[in-house]
Amino acid sequence: MRLDVPPNATLVSVTCGRPYTKDPKTGEPLKFCGGLVAWDKADRLGADEATLLLTQRPLVIGNLTVPAGAYTLYIVPSAAGPGKLAITTNIGKWGVPVDKKSDLGRVELT
Repeated sequence: MRLDVPPNATLVSVTCGRPYTKDPKTGEPLKFCGGLVAWDKADRLGADEATLLLTQRPLVIGNLTVPAGAYTLYIVPSAAGPGKLAITTNIGKWGVPVDKKSDLGRVELT
């Protein structure tokens, strides 16, 4: 099979673990922000390993320019306002604890 890809096409890949939606013991729906993920505390997206973003070309996410490369994504939820999506250059980790020193930047989630 042949795929024709335009010359200006960009490959973007996001790999993340699917979080459970129910408590495996009780079957009760899980509360993520403010529950499993504490307010105002950085945590991984998804389950298990950290969420990986790969891009062949620069991307603009919110007001942040993300150069081509590999990044880890994580979230900082907030009960007082918009949460943040953080993009870090620290890859190949489990996802927690988060190392803020390697952050490329954070953008508001709307």
